Amino acid sequence: APRSTSSSSNVCLAAFTTGVAGATAALARRRGPPRQRRWAVATSTVPAVQAPQVDREAWERGYDSAYQEQCYTVECADLPGDLVGTYFRNGPAKFLVGNDEICHPFDGDGMVAALTFDGKGKVHFRNRFVRTPGFVKELEAQEMLYRGTFSRKPGGMLRNLGELGGDKNVANTNVMYWGGKLLALWEGSKPTSLDPLSLATEGEDTMEGSLEAGDRFCAHPRYDPATGRMVGFQNKPGPQGTKLTFWEFEAGSFEVHSRIEAEAPGFGFYHDFLVTENYYIMSKGPVDLDLSEVFKGFLGMQSIGESMKFLKDKPGMFILVPRDGSKTQVIEVDPHFTFHFANGFEDVDGRVVVDMASAPELALGDTQADVPVWRTVNFEEMPKSHLWRYTLKPGSSDWTREEICDSYLDFTSVPDEKKGRTYRYTYCLTSTCAASPMHKLLKVDMVDLSQKVWTPEPYEFLGEPLFVAKKGAQAGDAEDDGYVVSILLNGRTKTTEFLVFHADDVEKGPLCRVPLPTYLPHALHGTWTPEFVPSQAEIEEAWSKVPTSLG
Repeated sequence: APRSTSSSSNVCLAAFTTGVAGATAALARRRGPPRQRRWAVATSTVPAVQAPQVDREAWERGYDSAYQEQCYTVECADLPGDLVGTYFRNGPAKFLVGNDEICHPFDGDGMVAALTFDGKGKVHFRNRFVRTPGFVKELEAQEMLYRGTFSRKPGGMLRNLGELGGDKNVANTNVMYWGGKLLALWEGSKPTSLDPLSLATEGEDTMEGSLEAGDRFCAHPRYDPATGRMVGFQNKPGPQGTKLTFWEFEAGSFEVHSRIEAEAPGFGFYHDFLVTENYYIMSKGPVDLDLSEVFKGFLGMQSIGESMKFLKDKPGMFILVPRDGSKTQVIEVDPHFTFHFANGFEDVDGRVVVDMASAPELALGDTQADVPVWRTVNFEEMPKSHLWRYTLKPGSSDWTREEICDSYLDFTSVPDEKKGRTYRYTYCLTSTCAASPMHKLLKVDMVDLSQKVWTPEPYEFLGEPLFVAKKGAQAGDAEDDGYVVSILLNGRTKTTEFLVFHADDVEKGPLCRVPLPTYLPHALHGTWTPEFVPSQAEIEEAWSKVPTSLG
């Protein structure tokens, strides 16, 4: 059975993969600069506004640390009976380590929340931090022991000298339920296995031996409905380019159908990818490491993440890796950067169609002043991602692009059964205006380009929307005959709700709002599985066996 996968955050940023040291050495050995090329940079001009229409202070409260791990059951009479399964979500939730403050959300330790829907009006909730070795050591020490990719340890240069960051697996980016396992994902390391009942941490996982020594695994695995397989990747920068590895796991297991390796040119910063009938597809923005900035990072003057630079006068690229292992194709396009794809497919003429939330350049935030980026980010000046469609012709350099939606948006979701295929609808987050974070639900019709929007209160912030099929859904059902679910944070009261929308009528608002007593910060990615529906008694028994002390 398919699993839906999505993401949620209120800042258009992404986790930076490890391997910086190897990439730095590779760049130092590179002979001469890449050839220069001029491009007309894609712009994302949004009409100016007088003032933000969203409560900025309420949004910033979403980056207060979570302080509770709880297990309970909530009853809600409005819950539809055909919403049956478990929703798992992961995201950074610890922004203070003792008195030391994390400066970037993606350096925060991950916390997984799980909500099981029994189809009888009950929701069984639980949440826990992922207790990686680094989390446990810092919990005991009550101070930052590890430098983050974007956050320096307090104490200035001397305390950060010689460290590049990324040594700690924060397990904070996504969660994957596959083959009976629940895995917390962070693209800089191997997955961390969790008990899906209690969310207790079981340790680093090799996916039943599929991952070799030195392998890591992406934060955006992709389900392929045509084969029933789950597909994932890793990327490792090297002397001549970036090494890519793709795994395809057979339906419902970690039996490896294929492991394909390929090379991509230059320094690769890849967070997401696509799977079509014949290709794995990566989008490469013209991002490189500035060696002088890397040296500053090594000296402890700034975070190593700030050494990445977007080169506006160089082309972007699409990397097409054939699933049969044949020769990789590279198609140069305009300079752009994307964190998240909506969908991709191959049309009847063999062209590859790629839909993605794309911005004119990369923006990761500035933490040089050791002030958290959520306090300093300027939404008016930040590059805005819009929904773009690229059409590529394999075997040639031909490509075209079309702007599908000019709203500021990201964190797209499509039905599992439409992934890698022609489709009609995508669901995503959007903003009220150019000077505010994303907090609204947007449904885009990819055929007639119409849009439907639901807007919460200015102090409420919707997480990543996720399309969920109804129990008993059939192949011939309408594409939007299902539900869109998400977690909503009230930043004024620091309370949380789980929202359920009719996917074919999102603008009318949620049909059900489940109140959750637990404060949940802004988060990242999530997944839904219809196969795991434990009882309240099973969850409570498992929970009672694991301590919940947070020091």
